[in-house]
Amino acid sequence: MSNPQYVPAVVPRLEIPDTLTDAAPFGNGHINTTYLLSFLSRDSGSLQKYILQQINTQVFQEPEHLMENIFSVCTYLRQRVLARGGDPEKETLTLVPFSNGEHLLYDNDGRCWRCYRYIENSVSYDFADTPQTTLPAATLIFAGRWRKIPWAGPIPSRKKSPSGRAGRRIFTGCSPCWKKAACPCG
Repeated sequence: MSNPQYVPAVVPRLEIPDTLTDAAPFGNGHINTTYLLSFLSRDSGSLQKYILQQINTQVFQEPEHLMENIFSVCTYLRQRVLARGGDPEKETLTLVPFSNGEHLLYDNDGRCWRCYRYIENSVSYDFADTPQTTLPAATLIFAGRWRKIPWAGPIPSRKKSPSGRAGRRIFTGCSPCWKKAACPCG
């Protein structure tokens, strides 16, 4: 889907004033193509890392809507983490804007890109091979920390539903209340 040769054309369009030192394929994703970017900070001299992804537009046919949802959830989670005194740089995804001010970029050949700050010491699993692997995620979910995530409904699709209707369903409630027009959870 992607070729590392495209990365140098995208990087200058990121709102990152530092100097790129490395760009390498990252992870084992089978939907999007992901790169780990390393920048040398002009201010501190430290290494800053970012995740650059080429979005697979065969899978995500309306990436603008995808990114609207991701931006909304990330903004909400950032507010919640700050409200409880946490560190949003370590506990939530942080989208990095492009020079156009948007969190989504189409390059000159029509490829679609997004960028996040890399969360140091984070771990990602391709599959859960033991119950111990799933325990931290299950604890967060069932302990209620994630229960009030706003959900705008499914990403719109050009395909019609079994009822024959197409279009975007908008729900502004939290995930347990997503079927309700107004969320009582606040």
